[in-house]
Amino acid sequence: HSPHPATMTATTAADNKKTNVLVVLATGKMGGGVTDAFLAAGTYNVFGTSRDANHPGLKAKGVTPVAFKFGDKQSALDAIAASEADVVFLNTDFGLAAGENGAVETAHGVAVVDACKEAGVKHVVHCSVLVADTDAQLDDFQSKLAIEVHLAASGVPFTVLRPGCFFENFDDASVDNRLARGKLGMLYAGGVKVAHVATRDMGVAAVNAAADPARWAG
Repeated sequence: HSPHPATMTATTAADNKKTNVLVVLATGKMGGGVTDAFLAAGTYNVFGTSRDANHPGLKAKGVTPVAFKFGDKQSALDAIAASEADVVFLNTDFGLAAGENGAVETAHGVAVVDACKEAGVKHVVHCSVLVADTDAQLDDFQSKLAIEVHLAASGVPFTVLRPGCFFENFDDASVDNRLARGKLGMLYAGGVKVAHVATRDMGVAAVNAAADPARWAG
């Protein structure tokens, strides 16, 4: 595909042979890991959603920014059209965008799924959460499970990734830079085993899923 004229910069014949991927929430930690992985693969034109259609950080790393607003299906349709996306990486934001409201987060995800179906997107890679399907007791787990269920019923080919905690949270200013402070205070007992993953590894998983959707279906 070649990019939509509204987002076209300098394209080459090589770009036209690449798969177009749209990363939702491209400016966060997860989005950064995912866009980096798709760029590193070398076979994708990478687009990323942002409230700023000229986001300088995305442009600087080689990602084409696309304007998008959570909860607005038409905004999602416009972003998919602008990127001519074959693949959409769907990530939602329970904390900021959804205001820690599970129903709102679900609505955000559903709007994107519905837009993908209407636009004929070939594959959706959805970032959910560990044990969402077996032990969804928390509001933000239930909300992601509801998105999974809606996606599965949509008929759009999909892959669900279920990460646990992220290593990046250990050294994040928003959670007090715990490593820099020399002490890790977590929300679970010291003897409890909790799965952790790096966002860059989530990016690699997303690329693997996009490269072989039949193998990683569901």
